[in-house]
Amino acid sequence: MNTFFDFYRYTNPSNVAFNLMDMRHLSMLLILSLGIAIICLLYRRSKKRDFFMKAFAIFIFILEGVRQVSFFLVQGWFLPQYLPFHLCNIMIFLIVYYSFTENEKVGEVLYGLGLPGYFAALLFPDWTMFPFFNFYGLHSWIIHALLVSFTLMLLLTGEIRPHAKNMVYVLAFAIIIAIPIYVINVILGTNFLFINAGSPGSPLEVLVNFFGTPWFILPYFLLVILIIGLLYVPWYVRDRKIERRCYGEN
Repeated sequence: MNTFFDFYRYTNPSNVAFNLMDMRHLSMLLILSLGIAIICLLYRRSKKRDFFMKAFAIFIFILEGVRQVSFFLVQGWFLPQYLPFHLCNIMIFLIVYYSFTENEKVGEVLYGLGLPGYFAALLFPDWTMFPFFNFYGLHSWIIHALLVSFTLMLLLTGEIRPHAKNMVYVLAFAIIIAIPIYVINVILGTNFLFINAGSPGSPLEVLVNFFGTPWFILPYFLLVILIIGLLYVPWYVRDRKIERRCYGEN
């Protein structure tokens, strides 16, 4: 059991449990995809969706809480870089809030900002040093898959219905959290939101290498805008079709 919670041994710079897009990585993505599909199907068929959604959100919150507490109780320490200021951590709080309020604007943020963030984390994980059967490795895979599941299951049932005009709320939220977190990173020497340095192996690393720090932040922000814009293209087309029908346009 001690090796299951082993942390220091696996954070040694020489330790690499898997490489990006190798067979182990791709196999895990396949397994998680099946799990996500099952969760979405169960939610779609559930007769108590409100309870399902709230319980699921609380479970995600507790699961992240267990990781946070493990640093104190199991490792005997806690470092600033494990504070819940990464995008996915922030989305967990929004998920809990949304599950009890079903706030439309929060739903837009979960879709436009959260969903691409979860997929980016799974495609370019920064926990390649942890074996699959280590608590911190498993937790990273599972928590991100659950985050994807939460947003997708609500999209598939139409409970989150993105509108292109609401994209501004997503961009505004991104800016609102990025500014103070950048300051926090400077003060604590952390890298929340990966806005002070890129994540190894991700497209951000290319931007950092080409533009340097902190200048890569501008193309990084433009990339975020591009991704959010692409996510809203289908909904823009849908909204335009609805408007034409309402006004009798061809």
